[in-house]
Amino acid sequence: MIRMEAKAAMEVLAITFFWASLVRAFAGPDEPHFAVQLNGKFGFINRAGTLVIPATLYAVSEFSDGVAIVMPTRGTGEIIDTNGKSLGKLPLYKSIEPFSDGLAVVMQDEHHWGYVDSKGEIAIPLVFSAATSFSDGLAAVADEFGKWGWIDGPANLLFPRSLAAADNSKKAWRVSLVETNLVTWTRPAK
Repeated sequence: MIRMEAKAAMEVLAITFFWASLVRAFAGPDEPHFAVQLNGKFGFINRAGTLVIPATLYAVSEFSDGVAIVMPTRGTGEIIDTNGKSLGKLPLYKSIEPFSDGLAVVMQDEHHWGYVDSKGEIAIPLVFSAATSFSDGLAAVADEFGKWGWIDGPANLLFPRSLAAADNSKKAWRVSLVETNLVTWTRPAK
């Protein structure tokens, strides 16, 4: 296992936020703001190019579900809304995914994944060995043995943890069973 010093972890987190913002520079139509860097600090502009959240932040993620994860200074984490208002503080995690369905996947270490809400509070405990973002109310998670299943909320397992792999895509639920080939289940109509 690779162990990181807090300083190195912060640098990786800052680089991750920066590249995530670059890769997703043209967010979907539901996200009104885009990250920009001015004089070495980050802020957000709207679709018209007007600076709406001042460039005073050390690092930022893109907006998703109307919130963004930011580092106001090195070593601090927060969740902000589209007005720049802090919704809650975040402890430092090794990995934080963008929000989806109101929750963000967080990784404390290689064996502790869970979910936080938009206030930064743990919504689903960090008990999984891997986890994916929620999509249409479902998320794929793996237990300590690497077996995958789906949850629709805190510890509400929908499929047994007997899957070798799972993918929570927008079009279908896909699973790879241990003894069989790829099987696809299309999501039921809402």
